[in-house]
Amino acid sequence: AHLPAPLPPSSSCRRRAQGARAEGCTPGGAAPLGAMATFERGSGQGERLLSRGSINELPLFPLSDQWSVFWLTFNAYAALHVGRKAFSLIKSSLIDAQFFQSDVYSKDEQSTMAGLLDTLFLAFYAVGLYLSGMIGDRFHRRRVLFVGMSLTGVLVLLFGVLGFLSVRDFTPYAVLWSLNGLVQSSGWPTLVAVVGSWFGKGARGATIGVWSGNASFGNIVGAGLVAFVLFLTPRRDGWKWAMCAAGVYVMAFAAFLNATLVPHPCDVGLPDPNAFDPQRGLSEGELDQLVSDGLKDPLTTADSEKGKSEDPAVSPSASLYRSPSSRLTDGHDVTAPIALGRAESVRGAQPISFVGALLIPGVVPYALAYAALKGVNYGLFFWLPVLLSRYGMSNITADLYSMLYDVGQIAGGVFAGYLTDVWDVRAPITTAMLLVAATLIFVLRSADLTVMTVMLPLIGFFMGGPANLISALISADLGQHPSLKGNSRAIATVSGIVDGTGSLGAAVAQYLVGFLADCRSKSDDDDDETTCSWGPVFIMLILADVLAAAILGPLTLRELGSMLRR
Repeated sequence: AHLPAPLPPSSSCRRRAQGARAEGCTPGGAAPLGAMATFERGSGQGERLLSRGSINELPLFPLSDQWSVFWLTFNAYAALHVGRKAFSLIKSSLIDAQFFQSDVYSKDEQSTMAGLLDTLFLAFYAVGLYLSGMIGDRFHRRRVLFVGMSLTGVLVLLFGVLGFLSVRDFTPYAVLWSLNGLVQSSGWPTLVAVVGSWFGKGARGATIGVWSGNASFGNIVGAGLVAFVLFLTPRRDGWKWAMCAAGVYVMAFAAFLNATLVPHPCDVGLPDPNAFDPQRGLSEGELDQLVSDGLKDPLTTADSEKGKSEDPAVSPSASLYRSPSSRLTDGHDVTAPIALGRAESVRGAQPISFVGALLIPGVVPYALAYAALKGVNYGLFFWLPVLLSRYGMSNITADLYSMLYDVGQIAGGVFAGYLTDVWDVRAPITTAMLLVAATLIFVLRSADLTVMTVMLPLIGFFMGGPANLISALISADLGQHPSLKGNSRAIATVSGIVDGTGSLGAAVAQYLVGFLADCRSKSDDDDDETTCSWGPVFIMLILADVLAAAILGPLTLRELGSMLRR
């Protein structure tokens, strides 16, 4: 997984932990990832940061090395996906039993109601992501995760409890699943920010490539858990027990996470791996990124923001942070002014605003592309067990068979992350894999069971790579874009914007899948098989994949040109 060695102790962080002075760190895990900050205990800014949870509030049993944080955060999001996957796996049972009753929809429109639940979940999830990203950059991340995961577990459990109480009206389930989407949104941006705190950018591609397989791993665990519960319980009540079991699983891991997670290495006296190193200066990739994003005169930009014309050639602070191998662009030293901006963060970095995050170069196109991409990914994620039922599979067999897609996604995420480390580009790899995935989905339209068995992991591979790159690795990169000049209190906010926009696209896609599939029971008897029209669904998925690749076209060409120049 190319995980770097554990970080050595830091005397400066130890001094901060003792209440004196912090250098290169900020308190509590709600703080900048990569910014250098110094806070006196008596300063207003430092006191405000400390009040949000800090070094004095470590968990009961802190696990404070990179491997432990990797494992904890990986399994935390996997646990959230166990709760999310459970509903997609019991969906066919609900449709076959014609379980939902509504004054708006007829009894035959079970797939439309199931699709509406997915849409409500993702719509509220998207809204929550926009808010949760900013919350994760402002408050203690372990607390945010514990509250969000605990509430998620309770809501998933209540879904099963309502079933046991013979509540068949569609409205309570719609309200419950909408709230689930809202509270579950706290997980992803906060976890991305925690991982970004512990792993430096140099090893981030392969590391986050492995880490971002957490959703697919959670899907596999969820499929196994649901299949096991369905096997042990009566058919009519199996889905209810499955939802209860998934809810308990999420709550249990939330308690374990709260007792062990250390959100930031500085909380235990370890150095920030993303802190600016004045001997290194800006990397090749950071400099090329500044130029390719059109920031050709950062000196002027830095001066205009500060309201003064400090000359980096004579400024003591600028010379302190100038790299020995500084590069010149348009006659100006690119490294010094950006480093100078990073030095400003010593006086206190503020969390970035929502609009400020949108203005970071690359955020909007990646967010829009992810909206189309996530619509495809979640279309397969939520409806694959129902699709597999057309081959005559039982619900248990279809649940287990759907794991092939998730296995492919894990492998694709690792492969794409490794390629980004080797080639130092993001968009070209994402675009190429999207186009291959669209071609494979076209083949899947008329595939028999043998071809389907081969196609599922392949499609998962080429969909998982782009999905994991944009949602995790690219979001972390954008949250530490060189134009931020060291203010890294943007990772969770950027991640929330990208994933939130993706979830809005996925919400629309889920309703369209249910509407276009138009699954109907063959008779009026409960537990009868259903028939669906999958042709229009596949066409929609293909077009959405191509649209995502087209949105990333300009970024792809720009990064390819930059790579060729290097």
